Amino acid sequence: MLFTTLPVWLVGAHLTAAVLGLYTSAPKVTIVQTARAAPDSEAMIIEVRADDGRLGSGVRQVEFQVDSTSGTWKPLSLDSSSMTYKGTWTPEALTEGNHQIYVRATDNTGNPRTVHVTVEVSAPGSVFSAG
Repeated sequence: MLFTTLPVWLVGAHLTAAVLGLYTSAPKVTIVQTARAAPDSEAMIIEVRADDGRLGSGVRQVEFQVDSTSGTWKPLSLDSSSMTYKGTWTPEALTEGNHQIYVRATDNTGNPRTVHVTVEVSAPGSVFSAG
């Protein structure tokens, strides 16, 4: 009986906290890895950790964009075995040089946090992380 009433109480507590404005901080976001998917691959793996903390409302979504934060965000998928968000990017249309990968995590109350990393496209379709 306690198991069936506990989730209702917990949901009620989160709703109350959201209404009172207690969930005002955005999730913490860390880009764990930007690396080639394979030595001969043109695709890049993006791996991100996002955490809204013990008292937060939870992470709703994690997305990325290249060279801008005003275009269409592409979703990263949660890998439950490693608790990281992962996705791939293939830089077909980019010129050689440095580019920014922006990652945005949004919690369940709509608070976003955006971080970025610089990558270098060294030859058409060839990518490596610059830092």
